[in-house]
Amino acid sequence: MYNMNGVRHALYEQSKAGMNFNNLSKLVVSPENILLAYRNVKGNKGAKTPGTDGKTMADIDVLSVEEVIENVRSRFNWYNPKPVRRVEIPKPNGKTRPLGIPTIWDRVIQQCILQILEPICEAKFLPNSKGFRPNKSAEDAIASFMYNINRRHMTWVVDVDIKGFFDNVDHTKLMRLVWKMGIHDKQLLVIIRKMLKAPIQMPDGRIEYPEKGTPQGGILSPLLANIYLHELDVWLASQWERMPTKHEYKEPPGRNGEPTRTKACRALRKNSRLKEIHHVRYADDFKIVCSNRDEAERIYSATQMWLKEELKLDISPEKSQITDLAVDYTEFLGFKIKAILKKNKWIGVSYIADKAMKRIYGMLATQINKIGKHADLESRNKDIAKYNAMVMGVHNYYHIATGVYNSLSTISLRILRKLYTKTRSSGFSKTCSKPAICIPAAYRETKQIRYIGDYPVLPIGYCRTKNAVQQKNNQHPYAEENRHQLVAIQISKMWYSRTAWADRIAFAVNCISRYAAQQGKCAITGRFLMMDEAEGHHITPRYKGGTDDYENIMILSPEAHLLIKVTNPAIIHQILLELKLNKKQLKRLNDLRSKYGTVAIS
Repeated sequence: MYNMNGVRHALYEQSKAGMNFNNLSKLVVSPENILLAYRNVKGNKGAKTPGTDGKTMADIDVLSVEEVIENVRSRFNWYNPKPVRRVEIPKPNGKTRPLGIPTIWDRVIQQCILQILEPICEAKFLPNSKGFRPNKSAEDAIASFMYNINRRHMTWVVDVDIKGFFDNVDHTKLMRLVWKMGIHDKQLLVIIRKMLKAPIQMPDGRIEYPEKGTPQGGILSPLLANIYLHELDVWLASQWERMPTKHEYKEPPGRNGEPTRTKACRALRKNSRLKEIHHVRYADDFKIVCSNRDEAERIYSATQMWLKEELKLDISPEKSQITDLAVDYTEFLGFKIKAILKKNKWIGVSYIADKAMKRIYGMLATQINKIGKHADLESRNKDIAKYNAMVMGVHNYYHIATGVYNSLSTISLRILRKLYTKTRSSGFSKTCSKPAICIPAAYRETKQIRYIGDYPVLPIGYCRTKNAVQQKNNQHPYAEENRHQLVAIQISKMWYSRTAWADRIAFAVNCISRYAAQQGKCAITGRFLMMDEAEGHHITPRYKGGTDDYENIMILSPEAHLLIKVTNPAIIHQILLELKLNKKQLKRLNDLRSKYGTVAIS
């Protein structure tokens, strides 16, 4: 989008070919990249969270496109980051996690840099790394880990917990590793260094100057963390997965898109004394699997030593351990996993971790308390909707656990009792007096749904399991396959138009996002619209308090847009003859006329 797909695709391919990059700053501050960064930052949950300067995305929304571009460019050329606001986020164990919140302009600049650096680094990252990467997720990490049990039948796990990773990243070492990635633009490297050294404003107002670490909460921090730990991936892979053999073997790619090493591994097992190990990493959380205790102890000691010598990182002995999955569980990303013997083969089974179970119950119980306090129907239904969203969020994340039903059934009864206690006076029931609304398709077959005043409450205990599947490693988001589609072409052209769109950047960006969501079609007539035809319409007009938010915008043809506002019967009749609207389209038109303040058309 915004004509950046081609640029990022080229960066990816050039990086994969081993090219170094000396002139990335021009790409970072290109108008297309800046506008894409604005859109991505605006879409983040923290867009309304202020930094130390008190400004939020709302302060940028009122500016014109040109003003935003010029502001970012001037700040980039003379970059001096504002202090990062430190906040303490509570953890389930009662402790807190420090979070650094940059100012909104610093977040936009970080996003600009991220969009250019990410494809370069993605071309070099190993498939063992699953966290904070495009097309990668916790499901990929769990699937990879389970593969080692189910297919490789390896049941010994080494857990190495890095002590305070984000707070202990060595800046000098990190910058060398960024350079090693092929990023040789000196201006950009200086700016990244300044971001790492940005002052931190503590909750009590004190200003601290960090000597090491990357601030959790910074947009660029996850990528920098992956760059730092990429060396760990390379070293661990060199112990077996990427160990060279005397002969080169031609092997087809596997299901994940990566070249297989079946023949090479067979040769290593036969002709060497090497012990087979594999690893999977999600950010700073990683697992190493092997076949026996001796090998587990060896790789544990070697990894501890390597982290200290090469990355200047210490491990936490009390949190690091060696686990025999045949005997005990290991926890990974909120799951607890064990191996059971079935027909002389080891099979991995997974459940929701105990800590995660406590967190889930606490979250749902708190929301139930909010539901029970409301006397008015509208507020109560809003909180029920939030509760349902929480339930679906839990199911969407944990449905890959093989024993997810067993895990959730342990809290389902407690949750149901609490719901009854807190909402029985509000009409808590197993049935509904009228056709139920807002029931997602995945829950329509279950009888576990309850109702509060005819509003459905989704059951936490009903969750369909799904096998964890890894995304293909050769599929990246920088491909060009969609660049020549008509919608994408029109979107690119829109950024260069200063006539079809308002001068407010929020309205311009959200109009283009809505155009993409509507696939270029008019919301009333369904006709495909070229760039110079599409018009943005405020569903709730600005004179009634309507905003430039995405939810309040609709893309219409000029005729349909005029038809919403016009009151002259002759003009209305003429446009209706041209458009030939059906009953459904006419109803949609009248709904919009009603919100605008014009009378319905009969």
